[in-house]
Amino acid sequence: MLADQHQEPLLFIGTGRLSAGITTFGAALWDLRLSGHDRSLVLGFDSVADYVASRTHAGSVVGRVCNRLGNGRALLDGQTLQLERNVPPYHLHGGATGFSQRRWHVVSHTPDDLILSLDSPDGHEGYPGNLSVQARYSITETTLRLELTARTDAPTLVNLCHHAYFNLSGQDTVEDHMMALAADRFLEVDANLVPTGAVRSIEVTSMDFRSPRPLRASTADDVLNHTMILNTLDRDPLAHAATVQADLTMELWTTQSAVHLYDGYRIPTGTPLRGGNRAGPRAGFCIEAQNWTDAPNHPRFPSIDLRPEDEYRQTSEYRFI
Repeated sequence: MLADQHQEPLLFIGTGRLSAGITTFGAALWDLRLSGHDRSLVLGFDSVADYVASRTHAGSVVGRVCNRLGNGRALLDGQTLQLERNVPPYHLHGGATGFSQRRWHVVSHTPDDLILSLDSPDGHEGYPGNLSVQARYSITETTLRLELTARTDAPTLVNLCHHAYFNLSGQDTVEDHMMALAADRFLEVDANLVPTGAVRSIEVTSMDFRSPRPLRASTADDVLNHTMILNTLDRDPLAHAATVQADLTMELWTTQSAVHLYDGYRIPTGTPLRGGNRAGPRAGFCIEAQNWTDAPNHPRFPSIDLRPEDEYRQTSEYRFI
């Protein structure tokens, strides 16, 4: 059962200036507070029913494969996996019962640290292999850290992301936010926002965030819903990916090779949030650390194959200044 009507409990971490509320449904970050600011810095909900109805995946850990797979297909070891096209004509965020739509289990919970786990059985949403996943949220001073790991017993595909919607000002939209992004390239997409295979320069496009500028497209015909290729190739340890400024400053540091930038233009009008608040288009932005979108269908993109002898691992930090 994906949804129910009861209020989903939050598991809180953080004993200093920064605190977070995380739910086991979707391993989702539904509340994030910094002392001196009277609102949550992320969009969250009162119930699982509100979360599912919003169709936003807000705050969740998304998998097995985040983002879009064109025509629901993915190549693995020369074979084509045919996955559900849960958002026709593509497979989105792991399918209708992907990781963001399942309850995770609490492994451990301390005042500043929470570990959640999820087992995805062989064949779940069409993916091969039994996959074991862990998400570890921890807080140190004013930094929220998320570590994601996964192991499989058979070759499979894994590309996880964290789908939090941030709003650092408390305004109705995030168009007042200033963003700088360490990316000179992005993935060109077709009319369905599925990568074509071309990697484009951000020069003279709405994707140029090399210098801080407002978090909105350059023209009314453009949208911000693209995978940005980060400049630093060696991402171990963490590398700086983005800085966002509004009432406060947030930096994203990650081990991933890309981020998906989305300005929330598809958030449904009247979306109910925690505490009786409501949201609409562009009420929050996402900056999802991940591998390249639709990678299995483009041989020149970095592989997202996971083998039994390997461990999937990614780390991201949200540093508040």
